[in-house]
Amino acid sequence: MEYRKLYEGHVLYHFCASQFLTGIKKRGLRHGKIAFGTLEKGIKLISGYQWLTSNGEFQQTWNEGSTLAYDRTECRITIILPKVEKFNLFKWTEFGKDNPLFNDMNSFGDPENWWLFKGVIIPYWIADIHYKKEVLKIIL
Repeated sequence: MEYRKLYEGHVLYHFCASQFLTGIKKRGLRHGKIAFGTLEKGIKLISGYQWLTSNGEFQQTWNEGSTLAYDRTECRITIILPKVEKFNLFKWTEFGKDNPLFNDMNSFGDPENWWLFKGVIIPYWIADIHYKKEVLKIIL
């Protein structure tokens, strides 16, 4: 699929495994959640927030040591959020301060590059998709 930049906006990235791309291309990013709470009182998942990063490198510290059966950084989706959506975009280091899990989540590394978007990131805002395998072929 060929993409092109159709408007000016805030450029951020979302990483995912390739098995999620078909749904994202059709319906956008819509299933994001934030873990909130404590082990003692219970951890809840808050829906409606999409995780993004300003770090476009495929090597993401939050993915290192993952025990999932798939690679969460297999695909990099470039998102261009329209300027009008700036009120739905939050810097994690500010937004997450009141979350009891803030320090635990930050320990995965690179939190200064994390962003949260409240709402659905529609397919129209997808500017590009790159696959880790393609990038590695170019480097090697």
